[in-house]
Amino acid sequence: MMQRERGRSDTSRPIIDAAFCASEHGQKQPSTDDLAREVKEMIQAVKDHVFVVLDALDECDAREDLVAWLEKLSDLANISLIATSRPEVEFEGRPANWPRRDIASGNAESIKKDVQSFISGRLRDGKFQRWAPIPKMLKSIEDAIIEKAGVMFRLAACQLDLLEDCRDRREVNDALKDLPETLDQMYRQMLDSIPERHRESAIRLLQFLCHSERPLALKEAVDVVATNPDNGFDPEDRMPDPRELRTSCGSLVALETRDSEGSQVIELQLAHLSVKEYLTSDRPIFPLSSFYDSNAETEKEFPLVRYAARYWLDHARPAESLQDVRDMIWKFINDQRAYKNWGRIFNPDTPWGYIPQQTRPPLYIAALGGLETTANILVEKGADINAQGGDYGNALQAACIKGHTAIVKILIEKGADVKCIRWRLR
Repeated sequence: MMQRERGRSDTSRPIIDAAFCASEHGQKQPSTDDLAREVKEMIQAVKDHVFVVLDALDECDAREDLVAWLEKLSDLANISLIATSRPEVEFEGRPANWPRRDIASGNAESIKKDVQSFISGRLRDGKFQRWAPIPKMLKSIEDAIIEKAGVMFRLAACQLDLLEDCRDRREVNDALKDLPETLDQMYRQMLDSIPERHRESAIRLLQFLCHSERPLALKEAVDVVATNPDNGFDPEDRMPDPRELRTSCGSLVALETRDSEGSQVIELQLAHLSVKEYLTSDRPIFPLSSFYDSNAETEKEFPLVRYAARYWLDHARPAESLQDVRDMIWKFINDQRAYKNWGRIFNPDTPWGYIPQQTRPPLYIAALGGLETTANILVEKGADINAQGGDYGNALQAACIKGHTAIVKILIEKGADVKCIRWRLR
């Protein structure tokens, strides 16, 4: 919308400027509700009709919130929306009054042709070129995959990955005979084929990727595998060839290259949303359920340190009910050296920039991050409820601003000063 308006009267600029000021000139992260309201205001400010296209709604984690937002947008007079999704429960009959079309069943033959084109293209490249002198073999592979994959691109891709390593006719025929016909069967076979000696590290990596907040740089993924929950991290346990991570997990993961500040970064992520759905279900054959000197050299030596510093609170919060997780949290916040250096790497008050020089009190961090059990333990063990520190002043204000009502209740019941307001604004 901004590009469309650029060169004419920029009606969206005042809205963006107001939002920037409201976020303390970029020092405060705007809420999702604020952003949604501002997008709506920008659409209303545009004189022309606005078309919004959203693909793969089912890949959104906050589906209920997304649908509610779309329903509000659809009330605008100057907007047309089109969205695609798999037929998930959350989207049945919603957004209300939206016409629906079953693209898969209504265009099955057309999709099959697209899948066939995809298969034919793959068979002309890479390792399949070994069969170029034997067209009959390529034809048998193509026919078998077209028959079993149907309209599923992902299944066809996995079947081709499985077949491309077959080195002779016997291996091809054996693979075609037992070719998985569903994604569940395919993923089960992939997990089952992980060599026993690689299985522990592969499970650890897949677990991490299932719950990771973002794709991992390849160097970060290496450190994930090198970290043992029981024995900690030893740099000497790193894999010498990071690309072998992709080999151990097969088509369950994918390598992607992106540009970052003028250089290319290789990232590792789950190959498809269906992989995460399968691994976090009860269907797999086996369940997937400290850094000190914080400077540039440390981050270069320990690539995972930035990710760990940024997201450990997010991962700890839903797992805090587990005793071993509580033990690790307690060990970390009581290790003054590790805790202090974490504060030098990352500031949870303003995760997009400013790094604090003064360590935040552990109770403040627990309140800010929503660690209810940890906050309760700290209070019971005599932590100063009204200790000052952090951008929000104290633990009570941090919990209030972040909406952690259970922690607010704990602090007030234990005598927190509700009149102590010293929120430092930047």
